[in-house]
Amino acid sequence: MLTIVAIVIGAALGAAWDEGSGLLIGAVVGWLLVRSWRQQRDIAALQQSLTLRQARAVVAPVEAPAPAPEREAEPGPAPALVADPQV
Repeated sequence: MLTIVAIVIGAALGAAWDEGSGLLIGAVVGWLLVRSWRQQRDIAALQQSLTLRQARAVVAPVEAPAPAPEREAEPGPAPALVADPQV
């Protein structure tokens, strides 16, 4: 709704300034202003949530998992002795 209002106001101001092309230019400028304002607001919200997430990570660090207990080496199967037929 805000976008439509900005386009209409921009078109009216553009038409008052210059008839045909001013109308179009004013509408485009109004649309761009509202669009950039919304993007700026969204970026600010994302930066704030990122800052809060980083602050929580610093305040409550995650504990490192306990090291796994060491396993004792189990003897594997004995190597098979193969007679060399060429000997």
